[in-house]
Order: sequence, then C-alpha cells, then structure tokens
Amino acid sequence: MRPLAAIVLAVALLTTACSAGRAGPSPAASPTGDPELWRRDADEPYPFTTPIPPLTDTPIDGTYERSLTPTQSTGPAIPCRRCAPYRRDRGLAVLELRAGRFLLVQEASAFRAGGHYLVEGDRVVLFNDPTCSDVRGVYRWSLSAGQLSLEVVDDPCAYDDLRARYFSIAPWESRAA
Repeated sequence: MRPLAAIVLAVALLTTACSAGRAGPSPAASPTGDPELWRRDADEPYPFTTPIPPLTDTPIDGTYERSLTPTQSTGPAIPCRRCAPYRRDRGLAVLELRAGRFLLVQEASAFRAGGHYLVEGDRVVLFNDPTCSDVRGVYRWSLSAGQLSLEVVDDPCAYDDLRARYFSIAPWESRAA
C-alpha cells in the first residue's frame, strides 16, 4: 500500500471510531437551552449564546417611541441594507419591550433589531441580538412620567459603540396603549 493511501485509510478509520455511538449533543448540552422553544414561535428571537428567558412581565414592559432631533441624529433616514446597524437616523423609532423580548423598528430607514432582555433591579441586560450576538449590553434604566431612559453601563457591541449610543441618546416616550 502506498504511504498516502495508508494515511487516508488511517484517518478514515480513526474518524469512524471516534464518532461511533455519538448522536450529537443533547438539547440540555446546548448553551442556548432547548432549541424547540425557538422553533415553536417564529417571533421568538434566536438564542445565540444565552437561553431564552421565561415569558415573565417586567417593570419596563411597554411600547416606546422617539424621534431624534437633527442635533441628536446622524442625518436623514435612508433605507439601506448594508449600512451600519443602530444608526441614529431622523424619524420615528419604536421600541417594544415585552416579557423579556425586545423589538426595535426605525421606520424611515427600515432598520429592525430584536433580541432578549432581563431586568435585574435598575439594570436591563440585552442579549441574543443578531447584530451583537456574542455580547451582552448592560444599561441602567429609569421610568418616570412615561419616559424610559437608558444609561450605558457596559455594552461592548462592535460598530463603534453604535448600539450603546442609540439606546441612550434620548429618552423613549411611552406609547398610549
């Protein structure tokens, strides 16, 4: 037998022996928990690195909106699929927080983001955001007279801190239900 053929055969036998009897990781071994929770609901954000939180009401649940002033924004909203995420565009932005799930829609630019969140005292932790799938953003929150304010504690999301600046540049007004 030729040396190259012997090596190929040895690698093939070793691979087969090492994988015999393994059916793959069980759902409990997944860092995201039971993947069936995500598959059952098309609106459920994907659990990139952190398990899906329980559907539990939080003190900041609600629908909020804001329109940035020309000095707060980075310019007019332009529909763009290749632009950086979390641009501070002029125009209406809507933030929905419901039982550990968040959805953000910047209407004029058509930017959308979503993920999960947990409220821990005066902190809200954002995670499983596809834009920043491997990091958590931590913000201090306050809710007064229908205004939700978010102050950055730690958000290592890339893109030149765009997410941190986006959420914290101005308060979010509660939208009447």
